[in-house]
Amino acid sequence: MGNAASMFLGPTLLIRTVSARTPDDNMQLVRKDVRSLKKQIIAANLVLAGSEAQQFWPIYVRYASEKVKIMDKKFAPLDACGADLWEKLAVAPSPSPEGRQAPWS
Repeated sequence: MGNAASMFLGPTLLIRTVSARTPDDNMQLVRKDVRSLKKQIIAANLVLAGSEAQQFWPIYVRYASEKVKIMDKKFAPLDACGADLWEKLAVAPSPSPEGRQAPWS
């Protein structure tokens, strides 16, 4: 499963990342791909009877969505800081190479 998963995940992430418009879009697509791959790995390694699977997957989906909400809330301050930093980097002019001094001079 590992080799097959990496064969399919790599191109999927690359194609989706290249076509996305913002860093946030990129991150959402990567997260979606990772969650999908995680479900595939669990399904391949967890042997469940039909009735067990019918009970397990709704609980797992609820657990995963709650975990996403918790992590989003936990990292929201960092996201805000990161967005502010991206804004500053996009607006700030690059220093000219002639104006820089070598650290040893």
